Amino acid sequence: MQLIGKLISGILLFALLTTGAWAEDTLFDSPAGSDALNDFSASMGGAQSLRGQFAQLRQLKVLKRPLRSEGYFLFAPDKGLVWQQQTPFPNRLLLQQHQLWQQDSQGHWQQFPTGGADSPAGIMPLLVKGLLSGDISPLQERFQLYLQTGPEWQLGLVPKDPALANLFSRIRVEGAGQLVQRLQLFSANGDCSDIHFSAQEAGPLSDAELATFIPGQTP
Repeated sequence: MQLIGKLISGILLFALLTTGAWAEDTLFDSPAGSDALNDFSASMGGAQSLRGQFAQLRQLKVLKRPLRSEGYFLFAPDKGLVWQQQTPFPNRLLLQQHQLWQQDSQGHWQQFPTGGADSPAGIMPLLVKGLLSGDISPLQERFQLYLQTGPEWQLGLVPKDPALANLFSRIRVEGAGQLVQRLQLFSANGDCSDIHFSAQEAGPLSDAELATFIPGQTP
């Protein structure tokens, strides 16, 4: 489970915020109401396939300098998420229903069972689908949700499940329109990271892109 937690932290990551920044952050002041959440979910347009690029900064407590990585992602509501890191070295994560696969820089695949739908790792497909598609209604069972709406919106999530809270304490999502632009996650162990998304395109994935959801296929 500790290994899975580290892998998940490589996908869902949190912002580098100081104590002073927390004091000025109003997103988590009060939970969002059901009407506001329903309106927000409807405005996101529902689940759709998506492709794009990411730039990620990770700040680990044991390191003085943050780690930077870049790559691309593919998301299909019925297939999962492909997270292809390209720099500083190639590494691919394939997150599917109850399954997590990793391909290292040598091309070797390894599967990590998530422990079932009710386990912290098993909730990850639900979380990823909800955040990238805007279908946040299934997330309300597992998270307390916070929302600030507008042309540029912010969504906050605080785990309700103690086991899930052991992986991360809060999640912050920023976006505009129907697209997520920034994903931040505060890890329970003090690590924090920040992902920025760019060059996003919604629409059907190509046959070549769909093939990358099959473990054993090359990027």
